[in-house]
Amino acid sequence: MFHKESRLIQMFTDISCGKSDSSEKETSLSIKRDGEQIEKDLIVKYGFSKSAHKEPGDLKTPNGNCCEVKKIGGENTSFSINQVRAWEYVPIVVVNMSSGDIYVIPGNIIVRHLIDRNGQHCPSQFISASFSLKSLEGYQNYKIDPDNILSECDKASLEDQKFINLKIWMDKIRQDNIKLAYIQNEFIKNYFLTFDQALICM
Repeated sequence: MFHKESRLIQMFTDISCGKSDSSEKETSLSIKRDGEQIEKDLIVKYGFSKSAHKEPGDLKTPNGNCCEVKKIGGENTSFSINQVRAWEYVPIVVVNMSSGDIYVIPGNIIVRHLIDRNGQHCPSQFISASFSLKSLEGYQNYKIDPDNILSECDKASLEDQKFINLKIWMDKIRQDNIKLAYIQNEFIKNYFLTFDQALICM
């Protein structure tokens, strides 16, 4: 179940990076609202639907191909794409809030681009990463005609399916990190249980 597993992994990465500052929370909420509005616009205007809880990504095409939606631009005109989850192995739809340009990047291109990079708030770049769209070689080639967005997402998904072993590896990375997050959670929980019991016995 992708969304449930995403929450497990995100819970661990949030703890790892110490997200507790109120200003960070406000920024996070603002980004979330912007992202949700973009998704709604894509659903209404182009005919996407929401991905089911057992499916990866945010939206899916009428042909059932899922994609992740990211925004860039806006007030700070940044080209940074944040919290990219390569392990979901779906195309990423990048919407430039400043220019209105839309890019569709296949999952295999994202995975290849993240090789030898650092993770965002976590050790593995394939679990969560941040990078500038402009750092992607030939990024302009992924800019599409918005009217063709559904067919471009389907096309990118078909391209990803050619890399069968890459999909298997992304699934393995996902499963390994879910198991690791569970083990770490149980270890820390038991540590505090033991600590609290020791205090009671004192």
